[in-house]
Amino acid sequence: MNNPLASLRKSLACAHSAGPSETIALGSPDLDRPLGGGLLRAALHEAYAETGADAAAATGFALALARRAMAGSGKPLLWAREEALLAEAGAPYPPGLADIGLDPAAVAFIRARDAKEALQAGAEAGRCATVGATLIEIFGEARAYDLTASRRLSLAAADAGA
Repeated sequence: MNNPLASLRKSLACAHSAGPSETIALGSPDLDRPLGGGLLRAALHEAYAETGADAAAATGFALALARRAMAGSGKPLLWAREEALLAEAGAPYPPGLADIGLDPAAVAFIRARDAKEALQAGAEAGRCATVGATLIEIFGEARAYDLTASRRLSLAAADAGA
């Protein structure tokens, strides 16, 4: 029987040149082992919240992953948020960022009018080698985030190595 995870890993290896040394360990052997050591560093990763109540957990996971990705790099995090999230989830809390190990002064916030603008900001940041990681937070069913947008973001991340 063909192993679907091995098949997916092989497929991704063709699409991306990162090797096992270019991974972000999640810190749990039960998670890292099946992923070949962790998540690819210079790649697009999605955290999806099925309900509004799950959005904070998805954002927290994405922030923790960004922190691991940037560890020791001295590079900032660019966080592009759709404006609608201010009313829905509130503004980021700098002391909370510090509590999880992110220096609030090393986080550049972009307040985007809509999903398209947030994705555009994220793609531009993704092409910049001086950015350690990019977090794009969009609200609701974002029609702007389609296969073309996700491919652009993937290529930008791979090109910049972040």
